[in-house]
Amino acid sequence: AYGSYQILTGLPEAKSAYPMKGPFEIISRDGQYSYTKDPSERDFNAAYYNALLWTITGNQAHAGKAMEIIRAYARTLKEIPPTNDAPLCASLQGFILVNAAEIMRYTYPAREYTEGWAPKDTEEVGNMLRNVFQPVLAKFFKRKPYTNGNWGIAAAKAQLCFGIFLDDRQLYDDAINFF
Repeated sequence: AYGSYQILTGLPEAKSAYPMKGPFEIISRDGQYSYTKDPSERDFNAAYYNALLWTITGNQAHAGKAMEIIRAYARTLKEIPPTNDAPLCASLQGFILVNAAEIMRYTYPAREYTEGWAPKDTEEVGNMLRNVFQPVLAKFFKRKPYTNGNWGIAAAKAQLCFGIFLDDRQLYDDAINFF
C-alpha cells in the first residue's frame, strides 16, 4: 500500500498545484476534437488523484484542486461528439470524473469547509452526467454489438456509477442488465 501511495504522490496529476489543461466544451478521443483527449484525461485523473489524496492526507489543497476541476468541467462541458470512440470517451473519462465527484461529495461538505461540496455541485455534476455522458452511453447500449467486448464493460461500469451518483435506479439496473 505504501509503495502505491508513493507512486500516486509522484504523478504530476496528483499535485495540488497541477495546472488544469481545460476545461473544454467538447471532448473527444478522435475526430475534429481529438486534441482534447490527452489534456481532458489528465484533468480528470488530476481530479480523481487529488480527491484520493485529500481523503488520505486531509490536505485541503488537494480538495481544492479536485473541486476546481470538477466544477470547471461541470459548468463548461457540453458535448462528446458522435465519433467512433465516443462511447469509450464517455465510459473511461466519465467513470474517473464521477468517482472524483463521489469522493468529494461525501468527504468535503460545505457545512464544514468554505469551498466544500454544496447542493449546487450535485446539481451541476448531475446535469453534466445526464446531458453529456449518459446520452452517448444510451446510444451505445441500443446498438448491435460492434466492439471487442471491453467497451461494453467500460460503458456498463460508467453507467453503474452514474446511476449511483444520480440516485437513479433505472440507470443502475440498465447497466447491470446490459452486463
